[in-house]
Amino acid sequence: MDEVLQVLQDGGVYVLNGVLQVVYFIVDHGPMLIGLGCAALVAGVFDRWIVMLAVTMPARLGQSAPRRVNRRPYLRTLITCGIWLVAVSAYPAPVPQLGAAMWVATVVVVLLLPTERVPVLAACKNIILTYACALLGFLWYVNTTAAASPREWAAIIGGVGAAQDTLAQNQSLVLTIGTIGLTWSGPFATALYVFKRLTAHMESLANPWHSAAEILRDIRTRAA
Repeated sequence: MDEVLQVLQDGGVYVLNGVLQVVYFIVDHGPMLIGLGCAALVAGVFDRWIVMLAVTMPARLGQSAPRRVNRRPYLRTLITCGIWLVAVSAYPAPVPQLGAAMWVATVVVVLLLPTERVPVLAACKNIILTYACALLGFLWYVNTTAAASPREWAAIIGGVGAAQDTLAQNQSLVLTIGTIGLTWSGPFATALYVFKRLTAHMESLANPWHSAAEILRDIRTRAA
């Protein structure tokens, strides 16, 4: 009996440790998981709708409607998400959190503005992709300048000591400005774009929450 209880106790400990490891993994990688979920939603719902809208052509008499293959929206989302994952995984907080917020904002604004789904989704993808590329470019610059040898710059600057001081001062200044500015540039650009698109419809006669068919129906029945 004691052996059975010990086995049950050990099994409970193993299960609890496994659950805790899963929880810790989700907490540690929560922003990236949120970004992946939003990217999956974009690819599975929004991109699919855009592809169907782009490839569908009117049918002729007695013939079925032809369809053209267009995978560019899916490929664009895949490339954007892949580069974004590589970029945010190389940076500490709050870069992953801010990147996840950009994906969430993309999903929210596309849901709020169905009539502008195509241009809004394209613009948000461009902002996220540009932000990720800028992060990777800044990381390359930091690693490159960190590997710079003061002895190689001594002949230009005027001595090893002067070169070392100059490189250190420049690195400190660029790192400070670049880290603060680059970290918040993408989220700020996303927030500004979302704000502009949402406020642009406040004075519009068309309801941005409605689809194109619903807006057309309201226009036709407005006199009634």
